[in-house]
Amino acid sequence: LKKFFKSKKENNIILFGAGHHASTFVNFNECENFIDFVIDDNINKQNKYLSGTKLLIFKKTILSEFTNPLILLTTNPENDSFITKKILEINPSAEILSIFSI
Repeated sequence: LKKFFKSKKENNIILFGAGHHASTFVNFNECENFIDFVIDDNINKQNKYLSGTKLLIFKKTILSEFTNPLILLTTNPENDSFITKKILEINPSAEILSIFSI
């Protein structure tokens, strides 16, 4: 996994979803240093840190500020197509993958 992150070092790497999947993924794989921040639609999570990390959580509109970001979905895979559509509306240059597929 670290080899994957190193191959994407020119991209901003952003997690979508600040739930238990995200926290477990980051902490178990010790990949916090490769990730820039987290986005989540839940206003109660925004401007706080992902559990067990120093990764700040923002609202998804921040995605418009980046060129070719790599977005890693940590949400239920059943929602991937819906979330992907919403992300691409904000930033058409985003590359989107699920943590369940890398």
